[in-house]
Amino acid sequence: MIEAVDNAMLELQHALSVRMMYPPGKHVQTCQERVCEMVQQILQHQRKLDVFVLDDRVIFDDRTLPSSVNLVNGLFGLLYRSGVDRITFHQGLEIEEIRLLLDELADCKIEGSKRLQATPHVIFSFIRQIDAADSTPPQSPHQVLDGREMTVDVNSLWRDIDVGEGLNVEMLTDIVTNIIRAVSDHSDIMLPLVTLKRHDEYSFVHVINVAILSTTLSESLGFDDTGVHEMCIAALLHDIGKQHIPRELLNKKGRLTNEELQQIQMHPVEGARMLLSTPGMPELAPIVAFEHHVCANGGGYPKVPQDWQLNLASRMVQIVDVFDALRTHRPYRQGLSLPQIIEIFQSDMNACFDADLLDVFFQHIIPRYHPEMVDVIEAQP
Repeated sequence: MIEAVDNAMLELQHALSVRMMYPPGKHVQTCQERVCEMVQQILQHQRKLDVFVLDDRVIFDDRTLPSSVNLVNGLFGLLYRSGVDRITFHQGLEIEEIRLLLDELADCKIEGSKRLQATPHVIFSFIRQIDAADSTPPQSPHQVLDGREMTVDVNSLWRDIDVGEGLNVEMLTDIVTNIIRAVSDHSDIMLPLVTLKRHDEYSFVHVINVAILSTTLSESLGFDDTGVHEMCIAALLHDIGKQHIPRELLNKKGRLTNEELQQIQMHPVEGARMLLSTPGMPELAPIVAFEHHVCANGGGYPKVPQDWQLNLASRMVQIVDVFDALRTHRPYRQGLSLPQIIEIFQSDMNACFDADLLDVFFQHIIPRYHPEMVDVIEAQP
């Protein structure tokens, strides 16, 4: 039972991360349903599920949960900010109560500490009272991001760099920490397979997807903690040069003119220039921003010397960037199926993409996020 409870709390923490990183949609709903199902299964064997924090440990049935440290720094850290030390689930739990719980926790990030509202089958215990006269509740070492705030944060991060205000290290660290934790804690974090039509929404989700997949790929290839961290930053900022491209041009449905194509193809140079002039920026970020559209054979853009050697991180982000762009619905075309995407990659293998990295990506990374695609991948020659 202790393992089932531990898994349920991790799944609740994962669902909260997804709720905070992505717009509402099927991927968020699926996570909520999974949490509800796991808790309901536990409640089939007991009248209630009571979990609480004691001395930086998460306790169930007088035992410390195996993932206690992780949960204290995540889900229960956020609960503690609102004065909640104990959460109790009762038989009869419904999916709507899980949705309301995640919405309440997400609002805590925006509004600060607040009194959480109980539902018939989800009860909170307030060990101490909080009012305006109280001091601010202790902060969790790792704060969970809210989706709405993260959208603003990513845009603000890009904008600050764009206008030369420097790097907001705290904001960047907050975003990167949560992405790395999401990747490390769960092998089944979901990417949104949704139709995205607005430029700002597409850019946000695409950047997060590229960061998640690039981070996962770097971990799979054995990067150390510093390497994974810098890889995540580079992926988040790889397209920052698009700040200088009008939205209507990026979303243009018709054929681009030569002048428009040249304007778009300047974004790697602009991005690298912006990042190079930003104090505190890891060296890897401007390299990836500059190289992520350069092919293995020297083609692509911007133009580079014939003997140019692409950085490994650039080759990784290039694969992830193209994959996510191809599978996503855009105003000017429908997203492609996985067999179509694989065919494109195979046709450009060696000339544009690293064959060994492609093998790792499709054999180990994509099945992790999309297990339904395993049979399709295995059927490929």
